[in-house]
Amino acid sequence: MKKIQFGKMYFQARESTVPVVVDKEGRACPYVVLDSPVARKYAGLHLIEGDLKFAIDAMLQCRQIPIAPNTTIIKKSLWLSALVTYAKCYGASSGRKVTLNEKDCLRSATELQRQCHKDMLRTRHEYAAHAGRCEEEQGKVLLILHPDCSNKAVITFAALSMSAVGMSASYLDRCISVMRLVLSYVKDAGQKADAALRKAIDAEPLDKWYSRAIILNVSKTSIKWFPKHYIDVED
Repeated sequence: MKKIQFGKMYFQARESTVPVVVDKEGRACPYVVLDSPVARKYAGLHLIEGDLKFAIDAMLQCRQIPIAPNTTIIKKSLWLSALVTYAKCYGASSGRKVTLNEKDCLRSATELQRQCHKDMLRTRHEYAAHAGRCEEEQGKVLLILHPDCSNKAVITFAALSMSAVGMSASYLDRCISVMRLVLSYVKDAGQKADAALRKAIDAEPLDKWYSRAIILNVSKTSIKWFPKHYIDVED
């Protein structure tokens, strides 16, 4: 494989945006949708990497926002979205076909990081996604009595609802350290999948790939083109 400069352009087709790799003359490159096990693993790891980066960014932004009445919704949204997205990487994967194994991706984690990982998954399962038994949410009814025991009476009753909106900066830092550790593992796995995929592609004759290729019939006059960004693509 040699490096050739190609650009990536996007066009609007039937209400959806489709990526197209083009050469400098604006010609759309034929492409093959790879569906081998190694290709599915490569694609799945890319999706997981994106989820982990999102979760880390959400945690970092949550950490930077001070606790105040007008920031409650933003902080809670960032915190919970980070937890849900992180936990998604370990859940059922009928779509992406790839899921993380805790023993593998946390092999080098400290005991504190392992506990933090378990706590993030617990909070996701018992609080963010379901109404389980958890410290982050409490609901009680209080019966308010008259303080004068010589004049006993029921004043009223009231519901006391408490729901966490975020965690301390130190706890968020531990969560971020765990996510970064897992992200490093996923990047290493992605590099291995990349090498395996390149080897599989090179093992097949070019005529096979061209015979299976999809050739887009695109015209700059009939479609809406978005800005072009040239990148180095292995070809």
